[in-house]
Amino acid sequence: MKFEYQIVIPTGLILTIFLVIWMYFAIKKEKRRKEKWAENKLLIKMLQGHNKSVILYSGIFIIISFLLLIMALAKPVGEAVPEEGEVVSLDIYILLDISKSMYANDIKPNRLEAAKNAISSFVDNLKGDRVGLVLFAGEAFVYCPLTRDYDAFKTIFERVDVNLARKQGTMIGEAIREAILRFPEKENVGRVILLITDGEDHGSDPEEASREALENKITIFTVGIGSKEGAYVPEGRDVFGRIVYKEKDGERVITKLNEDILKKIADITGGEYFYAPKEKTLIRVLDKISNLSRERVKVIKGGVPEELYHIFLIPGLVSFIMGVLIISRPGILRKIFRKGG
Repeated sequence: MKFEYQIVIPTGLILTIFLVIWMYFAIKKEKRRKEKWAENKLLIKMLQGHNKSVILYSGIFIIISFLLLIMALAKPVGEAVPEEGEVVSLDIYILLDISKSMYANDIKPNRLEAAKNAISSFVDNLKGDRVGLVLFAGEAFVYCPLTRDYDAFKTIFERVDVNLARKQGTMIGEAIREAILRFPEKENVGRVILLITDGEDHGSDPEEASREALENKITIFTVGIGSKEGAYVPEGRDVFGRIVYKEKDGERVITKLNEDILKKIADITGGEYFYAPKEKTLIRVLDKISNLSRERVKVIKGGVPEELYHIFLIPGLVSFIMGVLIISRPGILRKIFRKGG
């Protein structure tokens, strides 16, 4: 059991202490009042039932009720009971280019950040599909295996940066092959690769890798990022904070979008090529994959925690009623003790 509003408990205990102090002084005041009017026989007769025991027991019941009601207000809940459910599932691996050319700013704020924003929106619109992430530059590696825990995926995804690349370059073919190896072998489940890159490749034979994907019944959708005019490749900043660009033979290196290779990859596997990873672009990809083969699979979902306030509320109300009855009808207390004897 845990309490969702834990702050209520210490606050309630402090109030309870003040209640006990107030009741103590109230009893003392009542005692002085009786002594003051002790000669008044009529008053003595009226107050006969309200002896110390009556006030004490009534106070105990009221204090107990106050404590129990505080516990109920703190909203006690039990453990969530896992529930078995069923979802219609598709497996999707997102392949994201993290080479330095993705820092080019021909798409604002830069290619990588634009891609990350679009992917986050894409994941937000998934319903039951498993999604995983492969990062690649000079080599490819799985950064997040297939999962339906989209919050966990996005937490991991937030840390994606060009600096995660252990080797620079762009090996699209290696990324496709890495994803093929990571897909589970289930013939009746649709499998999709979503490739996001500027299309530059350094000899990894992405067309051959695409044919391997086709043999494994994997559809590849490609998203080209960058401009056809190209942009300089940032390498860092100098001591004055100015951007330093990559150079070759004394000339700044320009990175351009290579749409041809991305179109070929998509055509080979029966997918489709899209230009520029804006949020709406990837939502169009989501619409396209909605018609692919899916499998109904059983999953364990976290259930809703059971609310347990009633186990404190009901005894608290009973205790309060008992306290009020004892102080208002002191004869009840005598009857209880008489029966007990």
